[in-house]
Amino acid sequence: MKPKSGKIERTLRYSEDLYRLLADNISDVIFTLDMNLRYTYCSPSVQQLRGYSVEETMAQTLDQVLTPASYQLVKTTLDYELARGKLEPTTPRRPRTLELELTRKQGGTVWTEVKVSFLRDRKGSPVGILGISRDITARRLAEEEIRRLNQELELRVAKRTAELEATNRELEAFSYSVSHDLMVPLLAIEGFARLLAKRDADRLQGKGTAYVDIILENARRMQQLISGLLAFSRLSHESVEPMAIDMSQVTESVVREIRETSQGRTLQFTCNPLPACHGDQMMIRQVIVNLLSNAVKFTKPRDTAYIEVGGWPEEAHNVYYIKDNGVGFDMQHATRLFKVFERLHSGKEFPGTGIGLSIVERIVARHGGKVWAEGKIDGGATFYFTLPRATSVRAVAR
Repeated sequence: MKPKSGKIERTLRYSEDLYRLLADNISDVIFTLDMNLRYTYCSPSVQQLRGYSVEETMAQTLDQVLTPASYQLVKTTLDYELARGKLEPTTPRRPRTLELELTRKQGGTVWTEVKVSFLRDRKGSPVGILGISRDITARRLAEEEIRRLNQELELRVAKRTAELEATNRELEAFSYSVSHDLMVPLLAIEGFARLLAKRDADRLQGKGTAYVDIILENARRMQQLISGLLAFSRLSHESVEPMAIDMSQVTESVVREIRETSQGRTLQFTCNPLPACHGDQMMIRQVIVNLLSNAVKFTKPRDTAYIEVGGWPEEAHNVYYIKDNGVGFDMQHATRLFKVFERLHSGKEFPGTGIGLSIVERIVARHGGKVWAEGKIDGGATFYFTLPRATSVRAVAR
């Protein structure tokens, strides 16, 4: 039995009244446009949004409601959607979301987020546009402020970085110049001391000969310090030429050299297989040289020096270690190990410049890694460092 026409009319009227009630009381602006972009309906909340009444808004064209850029965006989007509709007539269309800038009666503009979709007839042809507009001015202002602050921060960081780079260049130039200039008088002191010891040895008394020896020894030590300082300074501006490095071959090569220069010592090396890394081969080789030499030096009091090298992959980096059974160190002073000229042991017992570990730390840092150490007084030490992993090995040890 077909429903009576009166019941249908009441149902339609109820639905229309419900729609009007919702549209007239919701804070968002609900509107409809015909295909010529003229208003056919606008909810009362438009007055709070723009300052214009419903009647005033309905009398306006869309190019009067929107700023030129937003109006152009609407036109472009409409043309695109209509073209897609012709090419894909059966494909469902989801509402589009646009951020549009609207003019206000009191002057200025207001930003809105608008969800728009086509109203279609029974054949599926578009006959109008339904839109729901929400005020997002506060959000846009917050985003603009964040962008402004980020730009300001980037400029400040860039300026500060440039200042630091300039300061570092000045310090490096100063360090290089001073170190280089110190060599000249130092070589003169050493040369004349040697000449004095050679020509006037018979006229020098016991203390005089000892004094000359002290001068020569300190001159040699000063030369080592200056050479180390120059090497440390050069690391800051030397270019890094990364490649895949076979760390096992590099380590074995360094071990062979150390054995040749450590005659009379009983050295027991254990070189475990090492994962390949990615970096500057000459710099990474220097890291191995410095750490192995360090291990050999601080195992001098042992009858047999046991030195172990190993490593393993860990996420994007490899972890490497060099372990010895030497004199070790107090962990309370571990942070001092990698500082220039810092020493935890007597220079007479363990001669050196105090720069080797600083060079290690700087090289590893330039490769994006880190270095640290663990030790115990008279219980040996283990030095760790990380380097980027390599997927393939193209380099050989030199």
